[in-house]
Amino acid sequence: MSMLGRLFKRSDSALPAGPTPGRADSVSHGNISQNAQKKFSRGVNFNMKIVIKGDRNTGKSTLLNLLQGKPYAEEYLPTQEIQVANIQWKYKLSEDVVKVEVWDVVDKGKAKRGGLKITQDGTESELCLDASTVDVYKGTHGAIFMLDMTKAWTFDYVQRELPNVPANIPVLILANFRDRGAHRTVSPDDLQFFIEAQTARSAATMYGELCLCNDFGLMLVHRFFNLPFLAMRRRIVEAQLEIIDNDTKAAVQELELFGPASAEQNYERFCEEKTKRLERAQQQAAAAAAAFESAPASTFSPTPALAPAP
Repeated sequence: MSMLGRLFKRSDSALPAGPTPGRADSVSHGNISQNAQKKFSRGVNFNMKIVIKGDRNTGKSTLLNLLQGKPYAEEYLPTQEIQVANIQWKYKLSEDVVKVEVWDVVDKGKAKRGGLKITQDGTESELCLDASTVDVYKGTHGAIFMLDMTKAWTFDYVQRELPNVPANIPVLILANFRDRGAHRTVSPDDLQFFIEAQTARSAATMYGELCLCNDFGLMLVHRFFNLPFLAMRRRIVEAQLEIIDNDTKAAVQELELFGPASAEQNYERFCEEKTKRLERAQQQAAAAAAAFESAPASTFSPTPALAPAP
């Protein structure tokens, strides 16, 4: 198991999800470990979605496999449609259970035989789950863009696609194949200059280098997950603060309704009503005492005691 596989623990068997693109191909189900049972018995505290994008043959599927704890594979197999896997992750020393749904995004896929079919204009065609049919950024908390530092057109892909990412989503750009650095055509300065030009983005855009065959740079991926997680936590806290602010405003308005000018704050009226309540209580007590004194004695005769059993 890779170093990243030890940091990101697979949670597919512990977290069966509904139908998701490519899940049948990317997720295997097995017995739930005792450790996973203990963690998930308390429930999942957070759900986070990360998408991996990039041109073909940049290492997206390999990174997805390493995140699941699978071994590195030398052979390149083109991914035909979106693949999704669930992994278990935690923020530093926190005990919170975080389920991370990672998407290996294919921009234009190839439909499988016997796959899902749709009918349009009287013709039937097979549906392929790719970025042209699925809004991959819906519900996304973070995005990873991968490029091959020896192929300039893979950097062109990043420059073309990054503006499509919502500005509030943190982005990590990874230049893969660092072991081929002697042949690189995309320099760190090119990437840094491009990132600094992204002034319209409100969330962080970071850059790092990667070599998946020997785990170089994988700790950067692990640490990057902190950004979307903290951004998600911040939105939750902000929503809670908004609720508290609204409740505070309502409490102030309620106090204003019962301020000095209100009937509740009229001291003379308060004393008058209190005196009236006291007088009514005294009248009721006097009436009860008079009724008791005028009643025949037989009415209140004690109940004879029962003879003891023989």
